[in-house]
Amino acid sequence: MAGAWQPSWDATVAQRGQGELSKAETNAIFDKSSSPGMPLPLESRFWSKEALETSVRNMGSIRPKDCSMPDEMLMANMEMNQEQVEEALAQAAGWLADADA
Repeated sequence: MAGAWQPSWDATVAQRGQGELSKAETNAIFDKSSSPGMPLPLESRFWSKEALETSVRNMGSIRPKDCSMPDEMLMANMEMNQEQVEEALAQAAGWLADADA
């Protein structure tokens, strides 16, 4: 996403040869946070413990490079005209129509 700061660390545990984070490890990170219900992208289980801790500690505003979830803070107060809204809806409808069920 243009303008969004992306950390430079190697975010995926698979790249570091450690396997994926367990549910217990993920829960332990959330237990220490102030945002226990924060949604995570599916690929977060492959992030390093450091990357997940950083993302959770910052309530998702800092996330690994190539995170699949958009930063909702960047979308706040976004203004779109009627034509842009219709174009976005048409694009979303196309994505849904082509999605694997």
